[in-house]
Amino acid sequence: MTDTGKKLVKKIFFSLGIATLCASSTAFAKSVECERYSTSGEENLASDYDKLFKKRIIIDVNKFKSLSGRKALEAKIKRTETLDGVKINPLTYTLIPNGKMLVTGDSRVMGGAFYKCNMKPEDVLAAQK
Repeated sequence: MTDTGKKLVKKIFFSLGIATLCASSTAFAKSVECERYSTSGEENLASDYDKLFKKRIIIDVNKFKSLSGRKALEAKIKRTETLDGVKINPLTYTLIPNGKMLVTGDSRVMGGAFYKCNMKPEDVLAAQK
C-alpha cells in the first residue's frame, strides 16, 4: 500500500472513531443515571430486592412523562424479572425536583428504593426537546 493509501486509511479510521465518540456522548447525555442510596421493604423481598431495585440504573430521558400539576416526572417501565415465578408489573420511577428518584412497585412488591440522579426534571425536559 502506498503512503497516500495508508494516510487515507488512517483518516477514515480516525473519523469513524470521532463519530463513534460523538454518538456515544450524545446518547449518554440523554440518559438519567441514578445510584441507590436508601431502601424500603428490603426485608419483604429478601434475595429479590437487588433484582428489582438495582444499585445503579440508567433510564432514557424519553421514558419520562410530566405529571399534571406537579414538578416531578414519572416513568413506568416494564421489567423482565419475575417475583416468585410471577411476572411483575411495571415499576414506577418518580424523579422529583431535587434530583432524587423514588422507585416503587405494585402491592405485591411491597417495597421501594431511593436514588440520587445526575439530572433533575427540568434537565430531563430540556433533553427531550
